[in-house]
Amino acid sequence: MKFPLLLCLSGLLIVSALCAQERLPMEETVRYAKLCTDQIGVLNDSPIRLEVSPEKACAVRGEGGGAMAIPDSALTADKVAKPGKEVIPVAQVWLRKWTVVVDDKGLARDKLRVVTIKIDDKDRPMPLLLVGIQQQGDGTELVAYGQGNEPLLRVPAQKVEFIAQTPVELDWARGENNIDKLTISVAGRYQAVLPITRESN
Repeated sequence: MKFPLLLCLSGLLIVSALCAQERLPMEETVRYAKLCTDQIGVLNDSPIRLEVSPEKACAVRGEGGGAMAIPDSALTADKVAKPGKEVIPVAQVWLRKWTVVVDDKGLARDKLRVVTIKIDDKDRPMPLLLVGIQQQGDGTELVAYGQGNEPLLRVPAQKVEFIAQTPVELDWARGENNIDKLTISVAGRYQAVLPITRESN
């Protein structure tokens, strides 16, 4: 009986190690976050005002792409404890070789806010989502903006409670029909899932 149990435990440890490898080391994440924020400066056309903290960023790598969240400097668990009708700024979410899915289709770049960032002497165009949270009816939603003042998409935000390592955390999981799941955790109080897929262009 011990041998199968050991195999099972070994398998769980391997899976845990693989999951942990999806998150980029903090030093590398902060480097990328500072490159992005330094190069875009202040977004005067943003529908929500974000003053971000690159030193508190979180980034994940998934099959075929990656994502990074740079939280708003004023984001706290208390601030999002009871969202109201006004959108509370949450984070800049940068995508690399991924795009968001709306109506079961990945959005083309011309529908997104795409910013070209120079990293290691290479120009890298990346979709940038401006993410907030607000009350909607009897529930709470995560809203993601691209270009313009209207959200690209709204997704339900579920209440959770855990100790977060960073104000905004990301987790990538493989999904079905080439649509993956990017879970966004906000201040250890809410979680929402953004549907994403690989860019086609």
